Amino acid sequence: AFIFYGNSISYKSFFGIGVVEVFTTFATSCCGIEMMQTVASNNDIARFGSEVFRNSPVKTVVIPESVKRFGSGLFREARHLQYVKLPTTITSLLGQFFASCDSLEYFIIPDHITHIGGSAFSFSGLRAIEIPDTVTTFEDWDSLFFHCKNLEYVKLPNEIKTLCYTFRDCTALKQVILPESLETLENNVFVGCRSLEQINLPNTLTFIEPGTFSGSGLRSISIPESVTNFQDLTLASCGQLEAITLPDNVTHINNKLLGRGNKNLKRINLPASLQSIQNGAFYDLSSLEELIIPENLTTIYWGEENDAFYGTALPLATQAKLKQLGYPGKFN
Repeated sequence: AFIFYGNSISYKSFFGIGVVEVFTTFATSCCGIEMMQTVASNNDIARFGSEVFRNSPVKTVVIPESVKRFGSGLFREARHLQYVKLPTTITSLLGQFFASCDSLEYFIIPDHITHIGGSAFSFSGLRAIEIPDTVTTFEDWDSLFFHCKNLEYVKLPNEIKTLCYTFRDCTALKQVILPESLETLENNVFVGCRSLEQINLPNTLTFIEPGTFSGSGLRSISIPESVTNFQDLTLASCGQLEAITLPDNVTHINNKLLGRGNKNLKRINLPASLQSIQNGAFYDLSSLEELIIPENLTTIYWGEENDAFYGTALPLATQAKLKQLGYPGKFN
């Protein structure tokens, strides 16, 4: 039922009428050999059950066109796996398909794949991946790339509307290409992505969960005008943030946006639509030296005893402009 290049390995199979199905997982070693180089199945295999290659020592797997179905977690914890060739008969990568495949650095998703299951690549050794537009359905975006510590680059397909926990703890992530179809960033999508210094948010985006970028390495961010839930967004834990561009539809800036004491933030704009700034909104931002104030912004509600800009390094001309806008507080 299998052809092995190198050493043989024992397995169990169940024979039906015209069908061969492999259900059991391979042993972690065979015949005293700790590593097998290549495994290829022959053309009498029609289906693989779940976790068939779990803990297998294989490096390369070639699966023939005769295979019509896979179970979930097919390569889960195959920690030496480096290359897989899938048949064109397969259209889905089920849940945990490559989970914990430590040595799998690159995988080209074929165009015949239309569905990807939850946690398909979590804890894997991936460095870069592009998901083609042929992938239109996902079992769950939660934890798709969770804890992929080596992942640096991802291109996501069109048709995606929501991301949730997708890149949590991808500490090496540097670039993500988001689709124009994206509408919502939920629940800590980029939490702990400390190498992610910038990101382009599409104009289709309407909702950003408050903690989306917590602990990320963002140095600059531009919020598109399509985002409507700005009041609850927080960038307080983005300690490397140097510049923010706020959308023109913002009417209020609260003290949750930046928290207190961001020592790197240098530039931020006040939108022309702004009506009020909460006390403490920019408190103790000691590096803040450029505040972009549009000429048509003439009135801001501050409230009493508002020290929104206390502890900032704003130039005297900017301080004077804020006083003209009614700012009642101190700067230092």
